[in-house]
Amino acid sequence: MKNLCTFLLAFVLFSVMTGCGKDDEKSGCSGVLNNGGTLEIDGEKLNLSAAQLLISGGFEGDIYLFQVGGLTDNCETLKVLSFTVEIPTNSNFDGNYTIQGFFGANLNDVTSVNITTSNVTSGQQSLIEVSSGSMTVNKLATREYEVDMSGTLTGGGSVDVSFKSKF
Repeated sequence: MKNLCTFLLAFVLFSVMTGCGKDDEKSGCSGVLNNGGTLEIDGEKLNLSAAQLLISGGFEGDIYLFQVGGLTDNCETLKVLSFTVEIPTNSNFDGNYTIQGFFGANLNDVTSVNITTSNVTSGQQSLIEVSSGSMTVNKLATREYEVDMSGTLTGGGSVDVSFKSKF
């Protein structure tokens, strides 16, 4: 169910971003989201174009669902990182966390970590789960975070991601 929700959220982001294409090259796609945020996936710096944070009540605490997306310089590829974490109610999301699979996750574990890559012009899309790893979160201000993540991808490979954004 969570993967379906993640896919639907990524699809909405994709739909919003399809308006950025070759016709927009005069102004470029950088600055689509103008909050000073940054996104880097495996050393590739992307133009932060979407940042969503949903906070809701969970079974044991507060659930934070993050989704950040960035466009390549040519505005043709959108990459989206999404993840969920449940932390004790009214606590700060700040510190070091472990990435776990959905069924092995406990309070304070990051789960449902996915990287979605969409080609804006062709509509091709792939979603890869980050099955394990670690995440360091630095809460800079209310709803402003800096995140560094290293993980192992389902099916093999690894990924390093960092972002900084206000939500």
